[in-house]
Amino acid sequence: MASHRIGLFSYPPLAESRVAAVKRRLADFGYREGENAVFEVRSSDRDKAVTAAHAAELAGLDLDLIWAMNTNAAVAIREALGDKRTPVVFWATDPVESGIVEDLQAKHHFTGFAAPIDLQLLQMRFIRATLPECQSVTLLYNSTYGPAPSAMRQLHEEARLYGMRVEVCEVREFERIEPALAAIAAAGEKTFLVGPHALFNTNGRRIGELALKYRLAAVAVQESIVRGGGLVSFFPTGRHIEAGILSMIDRILKGTPPEQIPIDRKIGFSIVINRATMRRLDLRVPDFLLREADEVMEHQP
Repeated sequence: MASHRIGLFSYPPLAESRVAAVKRRLADFGYREGENAVFEVRSSDRDKAVTAAHAAELAGLDLDLIWAMNTNAAVAIREALGDKRTPVVFWATDPVESGIVEDLQAKHHFTGFAAPIDLQLLQMRFIRATLPECQSVTLLYNSTYGPAPSAMRQLHEEARLYGMRVEVCEVREFERIEPALAAIAAAGEKTFLVGPHALFNTNGRRIGELALKYRLAAVAVQESIVRGGGLVSFFPTGRHIEAGILSMIDRILKGTPPEQIPIDRKIGFSIVINRATMRRLDLRVPDFLLREADEVMEHQP
């Protein structure tokens, strides 16, 4: 039986346990290492030069498919492949803004999942319902992440629907996070939003702790911020994304051209609310929002 050659490519570190779990999931679809599947695994420890070198290695191999597990991996493999049309399945916050694809129509050898189109709208809805007196909200922002400008533009548009304005606070180093939150609180703000970036992802719990310290309601895409003391997070969970990607991989390896599989921006996501933070900040989240949540945490951060 011929073997399928599959590339697994990640920008952040890829733990052995994660690789083993992915291989088990693919084995459930019939792709078993040592029997009919060969895996080429690369991860880059968030180093863009290493990522580019690994992308070039994968592009030079005769692979049936590459799974680019995050935005920077997908960007790197897009550049490395050039005109070579190896099928690529990816997760990316905004694949158009990042330059992975020119549009979201189904005509690419790159396909996969992107952030839901209504994410910022739901965040603004939550803020308006929970803090109706707020006229503005500050976005903790790092412009060095490719999709960040697109997310910011969309947030401005959604805020206007609720009669609110968005202030932008650029933060590029860990040491600037606490001064930024202190300044937001000193300006009389009650809440802030956290944009997409590895800086915020990897320091989520600390951001949540600082939000409580300065009595700010953190609304985030990172669940770790809520675990640390933030108020609410909205974002696709790994299990939602992975289940869809594995299904796409199976379809392509069974013969469906990736050009016939549209990029999906309707992936389900989880809402996590921290009730302990509600109490600490003397907030009342409306019952209908609590009912919508996938999890309402009860413990004190």
